[in-house]
Amino acid sequence: MRTTAIINLIKNNILSILMVVLAGVVIFIELSQVPLRLWINITLVSTIIILNIIENVQKNSDFNIKQINLQTKVNNLELSNKKLEEEQSNLGKEIKKQNEWVTEYKKEKETSLKLLNLLIEKGKIKEEELLNYAKSSLFYSLYFFGPSYPKVHKDYTQPNRLYPKKIEELGFIRMGLRSGYFITTKSRIKRRFKGLRDLKNFVEELINLTLPQEWGLFISDLKKKSVNNKNKKIDYLYFYNKYKEEDYKKYMRMNVIISSTLLNSNNVSIINNKTFKKDFYDLLKEEIDLSTIELPNYKKIEIKRFLCGFSLELLNELMPDEIILKIAKQENKIKSELGILSIFKILKINDNKVALAIKNNTTLNEKDSVTYAKIIKSWILNYKEQIAKLGINMD
Repeated sequence: MRTTAIINLIKNNILSILMVVLAGVVIFIELSQVPLRLWINITLVSTIIILNIIENVQKNSDFNIKQINLQTKVNNLELSNKKLEEEQSNLGKEIKKQNEWVTEYKKEKETSLKLLNLLIEKGKIKEEELLNYAKSSLFYSLYFFGPSYPKVHKDYTQPNRLYPKKIEELGFIRMGLRSGYFITTKSRIKRRFKGLRDLKNFVEELINLTLPQEWGLFISDLKKKSVNNKNKKIDYLYFYNKYKEEDYKKYMRMNVIISSTLLNSNNVSIINNKTFKKDFYDLLKEEIDLSTIELPNYKKIEIKRFLCGFSLELLNELMPDEIILKIAKQENKIKSELGILSIFKILKINDNKVALAIKNNTTLNEKDSVTYAKIIKSWILNYKEQIAKLGINMD
């Protein structure tokens, strides 16, 4: 920078410098015997040399400045990419933590969910009545709107978008195979998000960090197919060269509407069963506290009669396990040895006695018999507790 300033000072005052040089030459001529013509030639040559030197120095300086600016841009780009990678990594960790919480929450609800599904499947409770029991639940919804990847060719299969999976990992469900509409309950996400604004800020960050990834996926796909082009109808190389230097923001734009509501029979209409995704019905069932379901006495008697026939085979359908299935095939012999008719009565029998009955009537060894005796009793106890919330005593 100092060299540039000196050069600009010389160029801006070149006439003054030449006048000083000429004045010096005239004085020198007066004091010497050298011919005037020779001195004029010397002066002209010297001036040309000085100007060439200044010009060359200026060019070298400009080149150095351009190199410095280019290196600065490269460094800034590297820092920007590194920051983006760090932010994407941190986002991935946040999504993973939230996904682990949702998984844990769903596991807590697993028994009541399977019990409800069983009762609905057997016609003991109507699925369209579920909203009446989940009416106190707060639901969050996201509606994403924006263009997808640039159009390439009608035969080109675009890469899958990345944002839907990330939204689903937060605990939302997608209301359609290609839908931009997602919904979840406050219960699923309350540990990570304090409210609607907090959710909005996180979703904005997620989208801003995901769109560059999606664009990179699109460019990589074009590059890969341009090298190994099996579809001659599409000039992948042309589209790769066209888009590779483009800014993703020119094409990958996204907006989202975030809202919250209490879902109930006033704003959701289940006209035909099985129309919504199964995940949506399960979402509703997760929010149902079985103790809030008010069943008439005749319905309770009907459900109890049905559940008295609850078998290990049915338990295996709810909690699939190959060993349980083997035990279920010998259930009648096991119950006969234990002197019980209902599988729920097994809870009143000592673990070792149950294990012995399993060992005597199956090919399981003693250790496995003890293990599965405890597993079976634990599962049956979980279901008995959930059934009790319906006001039905299985003792």
